[in-house]
Amino acid sequence: MAMDRKPKRDQKEFEEQVISINRVTKVVKGGRNMRFTALVVVGDKNGHVGVGLGKATEIPEAIRKGKEEATKKLVEVPIDENGSVPHDLTGKFGSASVLHMII
Repeated sequence: MAMDRKPKRDQKEFEEQVISINRVTKVVKGGRNMRFTALVVVGDKNGHVGVGLGKATEIPEAIRKGKEEATKKLVEVPIDENGSVPHDLTGKFGSASVLHMII
């Protein structure tokens, strides 16, 4: 009995970018616990993007965990024919504002 599942994407087809790495310190009775958090974004530059936050005691491990979480949380972003994300524009001049909506 086969189950219908989404096809798994290969890790190779995604490009990853580390956005930030933060050091988190927790003061405990014996001293300080140092941990790191890494915010990672993955995407295929074709409308699929994922964001993940990894936490670990070492930076490479935090980046790996963030990448794994990002690949699990992929969303599809619409892209127009120019390769940009369609969005609404607001023009302001003085007290007037005009909203230009993309349909």
